[in-house]
Amino acid sequence: GTTTFADMYFHLEEEARAVEETGIRAVLSRGLIGLEEQAQKNLEEAVTQAREWRGRAGNRITVMLGPHAPYTCPPAFLKEVVAAAKQYNLGIHIHLAETADELVEIGKEYGKRPVAYLAEQGIFTRPVLAAHAVWLDDGEISYLGRQKVAIAHNPSSNMKLASGIAPVPKLLAAKIPVGLGTDGAASNNRLDIFEEMRTAALLHKVQTSDPTVVPAETAIKMATLYGARALGLGDVTGSLEPGKSADLIMLDLNKSHLTPLHDPVSLVVYAARGSDVSDVMVNGEWLVRDGRLVRWDEEEVIGEATRCVQSLVKK
Repeated sequence: GTTTFADMYFHLEEEARAVEETGIRAVLSRGLIGLEEQAQKNLEEAVTQAREWRGRAGNRITVMLGPHAPYTCPPAFLKEVVAAAKQYNLGIHIHLAETADELVEIGKEYGKRPVAYLAEQGIFTRPVLAAHAVWLDDGEISYLGRQKVAIAHNPSSNMKLASGIAPVPKLLAAKIPVGLGTDGAASNNRLDIFEEMRTAALLHKVQTSDPTVVPAETAIKMATLYGARALGLGDVTGSLEPGKSADLIMLDLNKSHLTPLHDPVSLVVYAARGSDVSDVMVNGEWLVRDGRLVRWDEEEVIGEATRCVQSLVKK
């Protein structure tokens, strides 16, 4: 049921080719570690890849620069990333304040918190998608709102890794675009955005002792419209309205766990799961029909994935 995803990964070109072949929409960034000896070379390659791939696949590919995190990118490197992002009009995707250890590490190294550290390097002068944003204080939330920073909220990953709970109700109150994510397979396993909707809706209720926070309507917007806005694609996708791309999914409601149907929004958030999706359209093209992939043979994909995993495990 995913029509658009954002990912920071080291093999951007392979990902971009997969996006091109599958028909999905994506915001891609090559992960950059500023502490590596080849950091400058990798940044140059990332810029080249961004210029080559953005707008490709019928304008379904958007590219950002991806400095990994404050603790893996020293000041000089971050300033080079910002300069490149300005020169080539690129956004920035970065992990931010994911764990309490990050606050301690950045505090010891630079004498400030991660948000202040990134601000000092000019990161927030560019459009920023910040992943996690768990350990923020009220002043930082206000600042990020003024800087129009967007947040990728990954509740299942934050729970599995015991990272903490992002202050999503406060972020939303500050008018910050908060989109839902899964993080990588290693820290999530299911990669099911329906699961993330339900988890987000429940997690923040129990954390605040308030059953009214993150209602179903908000959770579904975080998975759709707010997510699109967080990716800078609010004018392209995220809702069905004139002028936007035809990106949509359909659910098979003829299931026992989806019966009876009283409130469709509540049903989708609290009862539905990814396996209930029957059809997926991206950019006006059906990619899934009646639960089957259109462009690819699903059995072949599963078989090839299994073969690749077995090959990697043997190495």
